[in-house]
Amino acid sequence: MAANTVHRVVCYYQTFCGLASLLALPDPLPVTHVVVAAVHFGTNKDGSPYIHLNDEDPDSKTFDPVWAELAELRKRGVTVTVMVGGAGGAYGVLFSDFATYYPLLRDFLEAKQDVLQGVDLDVEETVTLPDLKMLIRRLDSDFGVEFYLTMAPMAGSLTSDGSGMGGFSYKELVSSPEGMRIDWFHGQFYGDFDAETYDACVANGYPARQVVMGMLSGEYSDDKSFAQALAQVHQLAEKHGPDFGGCFVWEFSDSPPSHGKDPAAWAQAVSKALTTDSRTRKATDARCTSSSSPSFCAIL
Repeated sequence: MAANTVHRVVCYYQTFCGLASLLALPDPLPVTHVVVAAVHFGTNKDGSPYIHLNDEDPDSKTFDPVWAELAELRKRGVTVTVMVGGAGGAYGVLFSDFATYYPLLRDFLEAKQDVLQGVDLDVEETVTLPDLKMLIRRLDSDFGVEFYLTMAPMAGSLTSDGSGMGGFSYKELVSSPEGMRIDWFHGQFYGDFDAETYDACVANGYPARQVVMGMLSGEYSDDKSFAQALAQVHQLAEKHGPDFGGCFVWEFSDSPPSHGKDPAAWAQAVSKALTTDSRTRKATDARCTSSSSPSFCAIL
């Protein structure tokens, strides 16, 4: 089972570098959630519609090892979801012909239900709030309340009530029945990964339990900057206790401190930073010291 049953430790996984570094760790695993990225829609040269995971059909043999490793993680207690959208878009095409493209998404999720347990909606293009609500209603109707629905706004969309990249107000969304269906937010705290910004989200009415604090891997090129980020995580875990939503990284393949040499080291370091009980921290120290990449243990 995953190690952190209180706080979420989330890895976004788009560059399919392999999950061997995670799978090689003993239980309990330090990561609690993996978000596979990213689903997009489009039209083939013959005019037929498609759904792609990155640049290929999700059923491509290319992804067989990916799905197999994700299935193994799920067996070991990790929640696996899939991201729709992101910087590459998805929603403009989806909402341009919802009757055509939504069934492709539904069928993909049904086909992968042995692995996928939810959808992360990363809206980085202008949409209308009615369209977004329609999507949430359909996902909820088709997959039920046990199917996770999350979103990935920029931190500024949670600290204020104005329109974000999607052109809508998250505060207006969460005040609606559809918005209440969102389980939590993967807040993109890029450039603002600090306790002050996180607490501003909480002060603006978002419960700490619903906000996962996200870091961009490229912002932490050395141990000092990563240690400062981990200190912020630990400070928030101590302040909010079990209500602190946790932490994510974009993305797994380049995550600090190893930046590709041992991607699982990020989850181990964050899991330690989230631990506030001294006895548990000693046990975590022992586990990471005996790992294949123990250098991060000295960071915090």
